[in-house]
Amino acid sequence: MLNRKLSVLFFVLASCILTGCGSKSSGVRFALVTGPGGASADMETSAVAEGIASYASEHAYDAKSYTAETEGSDAYAAAFKAAADAGAKYIISVGQKMEIPVYDAQGTHKDSNFVLIDGEPRKSADAASTIRKNTECVTFDRKSMGFLAGYTAVKEGYTKLAWMTGRETDAGREYYEGFLNGAGYAAVEAQKSPDSITVFTEYAGSDALSPRRMADAKSLYNEGCELIVTDRVKIAEAVAMAAEELGKPYATVGFNGLSASSAIQFSAVANPGGAISALLESFDDAKGFEGGSAIRVTAKESGVTLAADYSRMPVVTEVDVQTVLAAMATGRAAVSEEEKAEGAEIYGSAITVVQKEPVTAETAVAAADEGAESFVERIG
Repeated sequence: MLNRKLSVLFFVLASCILTGCGSKSSGVRFALVTGPGGASADMETSAVAEGIASYASEHAYDAKSYTAETEGSDAYAAAFKAAADAGAKYIISVGQKMEIPVYDAQGTHKDSNFVLIDGEPRKSADAASTIRKNTECVTFDRKSMGFLAGYTAVKEGYTKLAWMTGRETDAGREYYEGFLNGAGYAAVEAQKSPDSITVFTEYAGSDALSPRRMADAKSLYNEGCELIVTDRVKIAEAVAMAAEELGKPYATVGFNGLSASSAIQFSAVANPGGAISALLESFDDAKGFEGGSAIRVTAKESGVTLAADYSRMPVVTEVDVQTVLAAMATGRAAVSEEEKAEGAEIYGSAITVVQKEPVTAETAVAAADEGAESFVERIG
């Protein structure tokens, strides 16, 4: 169901999302509410917008887009009010940046149905999520994203990897568990023992961008690490600088960093475009809109993908990625104990893990003497 390919181009998106398409419904059925960047602000929102346009066009539903004029709370409130006043049956938003605006809107417009893709409504950035009965959320399985990253790294031929992260969080632990299991699966597939793969693991204690993180990355590379993988956006910026300076590759999990540097090889990310059509279809079946819950999407529902520049990857191909995604979907490639098929094995615990400590302040200063001027210049 989720494997339906989205073939709608942006001119169709414009005609359908902006002016409405079809006439099956008496009013707007799908309203996409975005920040000031609009439907094309980022790849995730663009994918969802295309999916809405495709589904609406196919089923003769009306769909429109409402864009907040600024980042202020009043502007977001106005965009949601416009969608609600238009009688939109489902008001859809995308990403963590919309968590607070959706939290406010779901309480204000109690008669509207809200859908938040890749996020959960919360009052503030550090608050627990609050999903009201008029809101349904879609979250993407982090273990699956981590698994795909670990598999791709070992499939590419790397045997010494680094997992470089910041504060310990539940999300980070899920990415990491999947990463080890994916690396182990790829090793066995290549007829190697999983313990022949070494993963250097480092928790920095902070997610902030810092010269010390660049020093950490350089230290890992200089100790023989072939590829650094990180799940933190700011740490990825520091890793990128070290990778570019030393001519080494890196990768990311959970966010698409492919355009950030020529040194990045791939990003294992959520696939909202693969999930949206099935979600909208579920609203049309007997089950309808449930609300008050978060739906977890895995590889089985085409909720995971690899953003990659295959010209930077001499071994792994798109066919390889589609093959392992299919194995993940059936549970033959065991992402976790919960997702494995009968007879499948989990290999992550057999990986050789080496815990690393972050560099000291003195080490960071030494690294700065070797090139932190470029770090300062690049971060402004």
